[in-house]
Amino acid sequence: MVLAEESDSYRSKNNMEVKNQVVTLIDRDPNPEARLKTPVDYNLSDEEKVLYAGKLTDKVIEFAMRDISVFGSRIRVRGKILSVPGIAAEAPKK
Repeated sequence: MVLAEESDSYRSKNNMEVKNQVVTLIDRDPNPEARLKTPVDYNLSDEEKVLYAGKLTDKVIEFAMRDISVFGSRIRVRGKILSVPGIAAEAPKK
């Protein structure tokens, strides 16, 4: 489930501005023994930003996690959003 969604930006080592759309997730596995106990942050990909930015707070999503790392004092995950009930998974047509 998505607890929060926010824009995040910082300066890289090359002094470039990096902008991310970050969602904070909690694990809602039906088995309480299998759940992650700590919320994690996920940076939306460019494709996911088009589809989901500003629409995910309080939604239960299906997410495939492939990597976990520490970023400052936060836990960040890599992966991808598999589905969001009620939101089409196609980019809007131009």
